[in-house]
Amino acid sequence: METLDLKTTLSIDRLMSATNIVPLLDEEDVTKIGLAAMDGYQADLQSRAEWDARMASANKLAMQVFEEKSFPWPNAASVKFPLITVAAMQYQAKAYPALVSPTDLVKCRVIGLDPDGMKTARAQRIATHMTWQNLEQDEGWEEDHDKLLLVQAIIGCVFKKRVYEPGPGKQMARLVLPANLVVNYNSRNLHDSPRYTHTYYLTANNIRQRELDGRFAEVDVDPTVNADNSEQTVAKNERQGIQTPQQDRVTPWYTGEQYCWLDLDGDGYQEPYIVTFDIDSAKVRRIVARYLPSGIKYRNKDIYKITPVKVFVKYPFIPSPDGGFYDLGLGSILGPINESVNTAINQMFDAGTMETLGGGFLGRGFKGKGGAITFQPNQWYPVDAPGDDLRKNILPLPVRSPSAVLLQLLGMLIQYGERIVSATDLQVGENVGQNTPAETARTMNENGSRVYSAIHKRNWRAMKEEFNLQFDLNKLYLEVDQDYTELTTGKGAMVLASDYQEPSLTIRPAADPHVVSDTQKIDQAKLVAGNAVQLPGHNKYQALLRLYKAMQIPNIDEIMPPPQQPGPPGPDGKPTMQPAADFPPMPNPKMMDAQLKQKQFELQVAQFKAERQDAQIQLQLEVQSNQAEIMKLYAQAEKALAEAKGVATQDQINIINAQIQAVKLKNEGLLKALSIIQKDMEHQREHRNEGGAVAGMVEGAANPGAAGPAKGNGQAMPGPMA
Repeated sequence: METLDLKTTLSIDRLMSATNIVPLLDEEDVTKIGLAAMDGYQADLQSRAEWDARMASANKLAMQVFEEKSFPWPNAASVKFPLITVAAMQYQAKAYPALVSPTDLVKCRVIGLDPDGMKTARAQRIATHMTWQNLEQDEGWEEDHDKLLLVQAIIGCVFKKRVYEPGPGKQMARLVLPANLVVNYNSRNLHDSPRYTHTYYLTANNIRQRELDGRFAEVDVDPTVNADNSEQTVAKNERQGIQTPQQDRVTPWYTGEQYCWLDLDGDGYQEPYIVTFDIDSAKVRRIVARYLPSGIKYRNKDIYKITPVKVFVKYPFIPSPDGGFYDLGLGSILGPINESVNTAINQMFDAGTMETLGGGFLGRGFKGKGGAITFQPNQWYPVDAPGDDLRKNILPLPVRSPSAVLLQLLGMLIQYGERIVSATDLQVGENVGQNTPAETARTMNENGSRVYSAIHKRNWRAMKEEFNLQFDLNKLYLEVDQDYTELTTGKGAMVLASDYQEPSLTIRPAADPHVVSDTQKIDQAKLVAGNAVQLPGHNKYQALLRLYKAMQIPNIDEIMPPPQQPGPPGPDGKPTMQPAADFPPMPNPKMMDAQLKQKQFELQVAQFKAERQDAQIQLQLEVQSNQAEIMKLYAQAEKALAEAKGVATQDQINIINAQIQAVKLKNEGLLKALSIIQKDMEHQREHRNEGGAVAGMVEGAANPGAAGPAKGNGQAMPGPMA
């Protein structure tokens, strides 16, 4: 908004603390602000006039609005092929159950170490409370989110507004259609936008409530009937078959809530404000600061930067490649193709009509009544002409049959239109062929769903932003919530009064942005449950709980009640019973020591086995070497006898025999040692009680009174090999 020459200037502290700044300003200043807000709104509305017309046409295509045609003749065919309708319904049907769980909507992630489980317990309380706020306290949240996904698919973007309403005394989230959020042409995102205006209707009671609690200044203006006459409003009335009524006692006021920047403290730097005004008269009802002390940065005691408080969250469908503010929806992407399909279908219908009804020229020789002649079944017209003359004076109009080429082009357009949004036969639940293998069909379905995976991720990101905004509002207004006492005290307490004041938490949706179908969710849960049963270190209860939730089993707590154990103190100071899965028990130190001793014992046993086997092998090798030496000596003796020539030879044989006896004695000793080792190993295989000793040691450590071979010092009784 342009800089206004205002008479009144106020301190920044007074501006932030005021419920309504209008009574603090000069009346002339208020009038200037109202006229500037109205001019800005009209300029922004005019800058998007063409977009508004395109979105009105997209809504007509999606909602199958019948429009009577006068070309090529009155009441010609006016068929709208449901290409956008089917694609939008398929997307909404997949996204709604995937993103909005009936029980787990909000999840909190703990940041940093949590040795005592206090942060985890706080995260669980906040997640439960915020889920309850959206699904129970705010009755319209889920219905609005359901509608949000459908509008998002058709238009391209939609908005959520989160505020604390003093009237009902609770936090509220409201769906804001893009037609009702008029954004400045220069905006690229809402947080840095110089100006945008939210338009809505207020009844007399709504205005009076706000006047009584000080939010609105009393303004004498009449309600407006024809204020909202945009293209999209006209299209909506045409679809519903309604029209704007005359003004009566229940006619609401068409109101604009403009988020703009004004310099009300006179320092030359504009601050963010919300200006609420009547669109017909430009009378200002309220001005309120849109910033907090924590959002102001100073430099040399002067205001350097102000961060506005977030109110709106944008849910995009497909980002605009040209950088425009409004994202692309099915109306933008499929609109031109859908119009071409409609034209081709209507042309074929009109050609069929001409071919069926016929028509032509009558010559002068046709002696009938004047005017056009039409026929009904079993109807005959008498004429004053013989048959041959009649045939010569009637020329049927040459009409072509519906074009086969046009039909092929129509099929190609529909095929590529469906390919853009993955609305093929498989995605809409139709059979792709009896001979198609199941795994092939599953793979085709998953690949077709990938088009929407990125959109689910954007929705998940927007929901995360909305939930963080919800967290910030709870931080500011939880104590004045209408249910504050019941929420923080008593048996049904959900949260502690200090839960929202402590840091170290990340708020995010509980939904998985990468899972876009029930089949994927169930398959993932089955894998986790199977691993939990077969592999150690898993939480079996939580794994089975995920599987039951994925299969949408009702009343799971009745089937599988959660394990309980004492947890952190509750609001009354007494220990609370928490699910044991949230606080895994610490391992028994005695059990850990016994397991360590068991491992050491098994290592010693294995080492001793290896040493004995090595000794046995060495003995066997030495015995074989000695036997070879004996054979060698025998050969030498036989050779000496064969070459015997005297006493000297006998002496040589005696020496060889003595050597043979010595080697034999040595070999006998080795064989005896080897036999002892083999018998000892066989004896151990038959009578060894290593396992019993270790088991007894573990049992004795865990339960000192249990019977077993563990003795007073906790050491295992040695086996035979010890």
